[in-house]
Amino acid sequence: MAENGDGQTILVRDAVRAGGAARPALRFLRLDHGPKLSDAVLAVSDTIPVSLHRLIGREAKASLGGLIATFLRAALGRVPRAINAVARENLARRRIAVPRVYDLAPLAIAYRRSVAFRALLLLNELRRASRANAYTGAIVYNGSLVPQNVLALHAEETGMARVYLEGGFFPGTLQVDPKGINGNNSVPRDPAFYRAQAAEFGPDIADRSLNRRKYKRTPGDTSAEALPPRYVFVPFQVPSDMQIRNLSPWVADMHAFHRLLERLAKDVPGTVFVIKEHPSFRRSLTTTVEPNPAIHFFNDRVTGDLIRDADAVLTINSTVGMEGLMLGKKVITLGNACYNVEGIVRHADGYEELRNAIAGLNEWHPDERLREDFLRYIRNCYLVEGSFRDLPLADLLARFDLSWTFAAPQRAR
Repeated sequence: MAENGDGQTILVRDAVRAGGAARPALRFLRLDHGPKLSDAVLAVSDTIPVSLHRLIGREAKASLGGLIATFLRAALGRVPRAINAVARENLARRRIAVPRVYDLAPLAIAYRRSVAFRALLLLNELRRASRANAYTGAIVYNGSLVPQNVLALHAEETGMARVYLEGGFFPGTLQVDPKGINGNNSVPRDPAFYRAQAAEFGPDIADRSLNRRKYKRTPGDTSAEALPPRYVFVPFQVPSDMQIRNLSPWVADMHAFHRLLERLAKDVPGTVFVIKEHPSFRRSLTTTVEPNPAIHFFNDRVTGDLIRDADAVLTINSTVGMEGLMLGKKVITLGNACYNVEGIVRHADGYEELRNAIAGLNEWHPDERLREDFLRYIRNCYLVEGSFRDLPLADLLARFDLSWTFAAPQRAR
């Protein structure tokens, strides 16, 4: 049995082979997302039309009255604080993505209240489902936005166990975690954990394949040019994503990140930075920032190639940092990342720490044994094989924290 430093037992993947697959007496709740998993997992629709149909289809008069009351509460902004918070988060992220639209006050108010209405409808539907059935837990996809965070909210208010799902760090894998995803997950940050338990983490990683990412072509980038002979790779992230909004304490967005690079280029002469902007974010900095001979945009290059050719990876908390570790690169982080383990990355909580890390890059070397032990734990024990289209139900259900501690690892020998 292994602990994460807070006294909480960590589940390893082989525990499911010891009988975690069949739990017919347990029932789980999720939103309608993809194919049916099993009779033990109820999928509740998160769409307004289906919720309305179900609501009005039962005792029409009373239901219609409840519907009108729900609509008026949302329209007047008289909703519970938790519902208001999730609606505001949705609006904040829309404003980042499409500021010209959602910065307009009437549209912003209308959008926020429509989200609140949807959230109230869904919460009522989840409460109805829970009254009809005794549910053991909730399966939450990501959980940072409506509707998934409404399911997480319902699970919290009813005391149900939760398990969060997110794409894994490497191809064909998923994060399946009762605590959260990415920087909020249960991956231990204490290097002593990996040193003490290394013998339990399985074989060395032979396949170093990385996720194949999309790319985008943007005006003003320098992708037609050859890469600099030496550079620090800087993967930009989606500024509206929870990784930046919730897990980046001192770098607000990619404009702020670029300003840090400009300052570093002055303070640490000779350092060259290569940026790749996230392909999922529509807008680009390439047309809004002044050209800088020490900062280059290579938006249409393969991320894995940019990592391999770099001296180091500088990231807030992107999955690219984990991939940099997989390829043996020095990694510097600025935000809350699950791979912030002393000895394998350098973490900077402010500009002076960052400047010192960049200036001393040649003198700092990660603990290679610790890094490999960490990666073996992530790849062989923490991540689950599968995809959102083909969820591994046994692994998923085995990771429910039914007693508020993880299942004990039982490795197949």
